[in-house]
Amino acid sequence: MFCQRDICEQLVDSGGDYFFTVKENQPTLLKEIKLAFAETEGFSPLPTA
Repeated sequence: MFCQRDICEQLVDSGGDYFFTVKENQPTLLKEIKLAFAETEGFSPLPTA
């Protein structure tokens, strides 16, 4: 639900943010996301002080 490209573009164009839940039935996408975050040391969604 609400994962369509047009909706995401509209959110970003309006200055908003979004995130997706990726389940295990998308193994390639899940693996790529895990690798992307593994390369970043100390990732946190919280703003830095």
